[in-house]
This record gives sequence, structure tokens and C-alpha cells, in this order.
Amino acid sequence: MPSNPQIVRSTNFSRHPGAGPMCAPALVLVDFQRAFVEPGFHTSLTDAPAAWLRAESLLAAFEDARLPTVVTRHAHPDPPRGRGMARWWKTFLLESSPESELCDPRLASADLCLTKEHYSAFLHTGLSSWLRERGVETVVIAGVMTHICVDSTARDAFQLGFDVVVVSDACASKHRELHNASLLTLSHAVARVASSPDVIAALAAGGRC
Repeated sequence: MPSNPQIVRSTNFSRHPGAGPMCAPALVLVDFQRAFVEPGFHTSLTDAPAAWLRAESLLAAFEDARLPTVVTRHAHPDPPRGRGMARWWKTFLLESSPESELCDPRLASADLCLTKEHYSAFLHTGLSSWLRERGVETVVIAGVMTHICVDSTARDAFQLGFDVVVVSDACASKHRELHNASLLTLSHAVARVASSPDVIAALAAGGRC
């Protein structure tokens, strides 16, 4: 095994590179909330503002193509109790807190806006049924954090039978290493990993099944 970690990180394990073709796609934007995107919060992410700008372009492209769009917001009515998430984190985004709000009013234009209490946008939300009712076959995912909620959403989508595309430059994590590690593992086992220009170009070219 090479001793230089840069060599390990640069290895390409992708099984299906590129954006498409994307059969019956829908866009899912995960947790673009003030807590992560706006500076000043202890949860704010350095790369999140740039990721949101690219996600906004994706949202516009999907709307122009009249394709389904979904926005998620992570928030709890009360702090979780018991084990699991309740013991893992010290603080939580609550539905009543200003930082849990979506980072931009533009996000409210999505076809579906849902609030979730778990990492995955599919767990106890009805999202899978909503997508299937609209004939969706491919879920295109962007958001924060790459290695937590985006990753969990992508894995659940894959295991529920959807094709998955994760938009690398429209995602952000607390640390770049976590972002890169998540994209690397997803590209091997779960998702196509593509840039926002590649996804938008595929939509514009009619690169859909």
C-alpha cells in the first residue's frame, strides 16, 4: 500500500463516471439551511455558500425542464432522546430555531419541501412514494453535509431501487477530506458522481432515457 496519502485520495474507484444518461430524473436538495450556509453559526460550512450557488443553478435547470424538485430541511420539534443521534451530538436544529430555516427563499419554489428528523431524506418522510408516483427513476442529489445527510440519502435511494447521481460541486462538508471520502466511496458502490455543469448540460441536451 502506498505511504503517500495523496496517492490514496486521488485513486479513481468510480464504476460509472459522468452524469448520464439520466432516466426520468428528479432533483433532491438536502438541507440547504441557514445553520450550514450562513457564516457565523458554529455549524456553518466554508464551502456551503458556493455549493448553494451551484445548487440554485441546478434547481433552475430542473424547473426549466419541468422535472420534479425536492427540498429537505433537517429539524426536530424537540431535542432527540435516548440513544443513537441523541447521544452522538450535543446540539440539534429545532423547528423553532431561526438557523433551521432554509438559506434562501428560492428553495420554496420546489415541488416538495419536507422536514426530516434523520440523516436520510427517505426515512419516515414518504419521499420514495412521492417520487414513484411521478415516475422518477433517477435521483440527482446535492446538499450538505456530503458525508452525512447527502451520503445517507444517496445510499437509501440506491437501495430503494433508484439510480443515483451526486453532484460533487453542489455539496459541502465540515472538512474537505470528509467530502472527498464520501464521494469516493459513493462513486464505487452507489452513485454516479458528476459536476453541476455536466448535469445541466445533460438536461439541456436531452440526455435522458
